[in-house]
Amino acid sequence: MYVRKLKERKTPIRTRIILTLLGAVLILLPFAGAAAGVGDFVARAGTVSPFAADAIVGNEAELRAAVGVPPNNTEYIIELAADIKLSSAELVIPNSIIIRLVSGHDAASAPYRLIGANNCNVVSANGKLILDGITVTHEAGENGRGVWVGTSGELALSSGEISGNAVAGDGGGVFLEGRFRMEGGRLSGNTAQDGGGLYISNRGSGDTWISGGRISNNEATNNGGGIWVGRNNLNKLRVDAGVVFSGNSAIASYTMQSADKKTYEKQIGNNGTGVEWTGTFENGYNNYDISYFWGDQLCTVVFDPRNGTPKSGFAERFVMSGASLGADMPPSPVRAGYTFVCWRTDKDGKGSIFTAKTTVSRHITVYAEWKAIEEKQQEHPRTEKGAPPAGDDKTEPAPDMMELIAVMDPDPEEEPIDETPADTTPPKAGPVNDAEVEPEPDYNTEPVMTRNQGLTPGAVLEKMKDAGVPMLVLGDREVPMHHYEDLPVWAPINLILAAVGVVLAISFVLQGLKSRKREYEHRGIDWRTALVVILGAAGIILFVLTEDTKNLIILFDRWTALNAVIFAAELVALKLASSKKEIEQQLF
Repeated sequence: MYVRKLKERKTPIRTRIILTLLGAVLILLPFAGAAAGVGDFVARAGTVSPFAADAIVGNEAELRAAVGVPPNNTEYIIELAADIKLSSAELVIPNSIIIRLVSGHDAASAPYRLIGANNCNVVSANGKLILDGITVTHEAGENGRGVWVGTSGELALSSGEISGNAVAGDGGGVFLEGRFRMEGGRLSGNTAQDGGGLYISNRGSGDTWISGGRISNNEATNNGGGIWVGRNNLNKLRVDAGVVFSGNSAIASYTMQSADKKTYEKQIGNNGTGVEWTGTFENGYNNYDISYFWGDQLCTVVFDPRNGTPKSGFAERFVMSGASLGADMPPSPVRAGYTFVCWRTDKDGKGSIFTAKTTVSRHITVYAEWKAIEEKQQEHPRTEKGAPPAGDDKTEPAPDMMELIAVMDPDPEEEPIDETPADTTPPKAGPVNDAEVEPEPDYNTEPVMTRNQGLTPGAVLEKMKDAGVPMLVLGDREVPMHHYEDLPVWAPINLILAAVGVVLAISFVLQGLKSRKREYEHRGIDWRTALVVILGAAGIILFVLTEDTKNLIILFDRWTALNAVIFAAELVALKLASSKKEIEQQLF
């Protein structure tokens, strides 16, 4: 009989589910950063790399010695414990050697740098080099390439950056003959003749896959500001959606030809629409971001606001030679204490006026012309209460928030405001009463918004922006998310907590419904059960509102604590509900 009782005493389904999920969490947690196509694992600011280092180095001699130690085809992790400046020659990664360079952090939580010698590459890779958190650079004023990758070599940029490198030849940041995989980090501020950031050589495989990160502020004195690749090798360059190109520049920009459209749609994420390009470019084959100089040349129009602030955020436009900007003309800039007059072709204000209809046939810079706002003092006859009579003040105030909002809710019963110009007929001869003198109208004053203008709400918002009215813009995905080095990230541990909470809630409810149906009549939902369901839903809602799985992965973020609190509360509610259920089973 004792054996029969042991057989009947089975582990509850809910307990088995909890143990299974917790085991899965422990197994999968170390591999959260390796989720393919979801994001990249990055070390949290202020901590060391998540990888266990095989060697920790603090100077050049230790670094060079460590590179010669690893066995072939086995990854060897070297952690920088300080900035290391190479005194001469590059750091060479031999063939068949796999080196991962990671970084500790200084007191300011900044990653350490590997600084190249003047007129030398920082690293030459014939084997495989993985950069994870360090910065590969040169001192200001010194020359040299960041990384040279041989035909048998391979470079992977996981996090960190290759920046501040300059050469007179090709490939300021990276010169590639082998393979390159960029999963995150930055390739920025590099300069070269061709391929300011990356030069993909016609020699070797040159296979390049950029799945994440930023390529920005690289300059080519010739072609390919961000990346240079030959036209016959365009299919060797793959760029996934989510990659950001910004601030890259080259000698000129060009239009994409129809013959290359299929290659572009195949190789560039979401047909290029999922990638952010420099300035106002609509595609990446523009020579500023990716080398392309076989189409029609575009003329560049640079707008110099001369101490003003551009409203659009972009200071240049691109247009076909012989055409005008038209609707692509940027809005007028703003400047405190001044009124914008026009754009002119000369800085001294004597050049021709440039408008949206001006024909552009060459690269040109136009300059803003400003007029200082004069403060005019108006005296008004006073009434008994000391205020000027209604309608006598001809100096219109700047529109404020209440005036602008009033446009959105016009009062149909209110008499329309008379906008008939004041009578400018000279007064009759005789004594002049100051109260009858009409000030001369100021035709430079912008018209005041009134209730009968009939603007749409969208137009009102634009007017509010132009008037400088402070506004809170909702729906900004950047606001609720944690950031790492200005990049949005998400934490997989939050997803795990939310998913486990939902599974627990569903399994508990299903088990409860099954037991009630079998044992006694259901008399309503217990508040403990309702609390379990609410907390499970709260966990998944919190994850949806605060995380975006298209971004980089970080193990924990500032929302993890709240997710953990909700999960813990759900476990407590489960315990209370389970205790209640056991009591009911004994009674019934």
